[in-house]
Amino acid sequence: MREYGFKSKCVKRLRAIIDPVGLRLPLPRINPSLVSALSVVTSLAFLLVLRHSPAAALALVVITLLLDWFDGLIAKKYGLCSREGYLVDLVADRVSEAILFIPYLVPWFYLFILNSALTLFGIAKHKHVILPLRAAFIVAFFFLELV
Repeated sequence: MREYGFKSKCVKRLRAIIDPVGLRLPLPRINPSLVSALSVVTSLAFLLVLRHSPAAALALVVITLLLDWFDGLIAKKYGLCSREGYLVDLVADRVSEAILFIPYLVPWFYLFILNSALTLFGIAKHKHVILPLRAAFIVAFFFLELV
């Protein structure tokens, strides 16, 4: 199994702790790209519930991040890692971010544009270079919308 992309030492350390736990979960043997697509669906659901229930919207963002983690775990657990799957995951992540940040043009959409440029750079240079925008968005959303 070949891992595509470059991850910072901090991310590698964190993944060394959480991935072994995740790999012990009873994960379904499905195409990881389907899980990536589901994260886009949960992002769309976020838009639908945002005005009615900020707490449910926050839960959907967390589910989106978990799905992003699970697609990688499924690929690792069942030896389904591929360059194509890596690219599908990157595209799904950027589409998910774009959807989540629609209601928050400033500064999130501009950060999304930066992240998209970093993704293109990462693909060209075979490095995994992105900002953890969805994780930062969860924190900001919690404090701005729920507290």
